[in-house]
Amino acid sequence: MLGALLLSGFDQPESQAEAPTSASRLAMCGEGFPQGCVQPVDEARALIYTAEEDGYAFRLLTLSDSEELQSFTQARDVSTPDPMLLDVNLDGVSELFVPVTGGMSNTLYRVWRLEQGRYVLADEVGANTLERDEQTGLLGVGVAVSAVRYSYQVHGLGEDGLEHVYTLESDLADGACVLMPGPGFDEMELDADALLSACEAEL
Repeated sequence: MLGALLLSGFDQPESQAEAPTSASRLAMCGEGFPQGCVQPVDEARALIYTAEEDGYAFRLLTLSDSEELQSFTQARDVSTPDPMLLDVNLDGVSELFVPVTGGMSNTLYRVWRLEQGRYVLADEVGANTLERDEQTGLLGVGVAVSAVRYSYQVHGLGEDGLEHVYTLESDLADGACVLMPGPGFDEMELDADALLSACEAEL
């Protein structure tokens, strides 16, 4: 079955047809995480998935020889973006964000984390955009609140799921931003005034 995932145009001699397939010879994803290609999650393991009409089927593989370590599924709506990988707690292992419900502006993502060698469900988050926050390196979540109001949230990941660092609420109508610090704000030693100034400069 893994043979179908080999890079196109890669031919093997007939005598080697049954040789083990290494993940390095599978189609690597590069930018993004579309279906049918391998995306590393750490130095030794990678994920690959197929998208069905009602959900995703994921497989966790070793990078060295494509040994399957885990297979799991996640139901979804049809109109959702691709899953994404992002190392939220900066430990060198990527968390998996799977879109499950699409809306007019925001999408609900299930957050999966690698725990004792297997991906387990850790939390969920609604977002218009997901990205790495440039200042903290943590998870940046953009949420469309209304036509003129936008929320930008920064989260880390702890034992009990996503941990709120701060939220910036921006209002295009009055050109103002409001900062709402979370439990992790002081630990990150962030400058509240600088965050507000940067937010309002973008309005």
